[in-house]
Amino acid sequence: MKFSILLPIYCGSNTLGDSLESIRSALIDEITLTVFVLDDNHPNNFIEISKTYQILRESKLNIDYNKSGQNLGYSSAMKFLYSKVSSGVVVYFAQDDLLSKNFFSQLLYAYSNGACFTSRSFGMFEHTPKNIVREMPPLEIPGLFSLLDLNENQLRVFMFSLSQLSGLSFLKNFSILKIHSHTFTAHIYPLMSVALNHPGIYFDDYQVLCRIETSQTKFEKKIYTPPPTSQWMDMINSIFPLDSIQNNWMRIDRSKNFDGLNQILLYSGRTSFFKEIFIMMKINPYIILNINIYIWLILQFFPKKIILIIGNLVKQYRFRRLSKSQRVLNSINNFIINKRL
Repeated sequence: MKFSILLPIYCGSNTLGDSLESIRSALIDEITLTVFVLDDNHPNNFIEISKTYQILRESKLNIDYNKSGQNLGYSSAMKFLYSKVSSGVVVYFAQDDLLSKNFFSQLLYAYSNGACFTSRSFGMFEHTPKNIVREMPPLEIPGLFSLLDLNENQLRVFMFSLSQLSGLSFLKNFSILKIHSHTFTAHIYPLMSVALNHPGIYFDDYQVLCRIETSQTKFEKKIYTPPPTSQWMDMINSIFPLDSIQNNWMRIDRSKNFDGLNQILLYSGRTSFFKEIFIMMKINPYIILNINIYIWLILQFFPKKIILIIGNLVKQYRFRRLSKSQRVLNSINNFIINKRL
């Protein structure tokens, strides 16, 4: 079976080697894999380009290497890579994440048994893969499922699982939508066009471990324009009819993007912060009755150092809770983790 990984790269040489090794460790004989790479480093960044190319050359993977003439940005880079694949299974992957060693065997099982798309649980880690501070929970639906048969909580989990790039997959021939220009939701459109019309599988065990500290959401302020919730609502409104119950469920869910407020305030600024709150209230006016809005309106007067301390305390609490979960521990055991990680 033919699989194609889409891998945009930008200032990723510090983590790229580990990510590629996780791909190689997951390979099985029953598939053919091509890794379509776009090196989107600025042409003047000779050192980073050289490091990236050397790491790719040493990876022993079947790589289709491409270099952009200028820094295109995430969505344009994904559009380019998407255009390179004509058929088969498209798999998204990021330069700083890790794949489970069972990833391709799981995908082969899914597509051999009627799946046309897949999503998955994942863990988000800081500094070391065993330091899981956030996770995407299981969907708890064995076998094939139809997107429109999901209940409210299941749909919320499934849609949120699409927020992270790595490990999502779908049949290219069944996709009728292209990569969008909005950064946060660019990659979701093609997959959702498959999921609306065809059955899929959701893997409850972690298929991916995602790094937090190297996320470009911490360094690229321009991705917060338009506001993230606005980007999500544009996608939701283009996928689900405005009068559908699914649209209403997701509208309510996205109006409660309180975790996102923390990220926006820290890494974009107060202007983006207030724009996000305005969009949340516009989507759901009743959000004004939610105490979290007022907590964040107070916190925005605090220095960023204080907000970071509060965020770190929340992460420590989540780590202590998740580290006691046998399901989480079992999932982490499915990854080959280098000692330096």
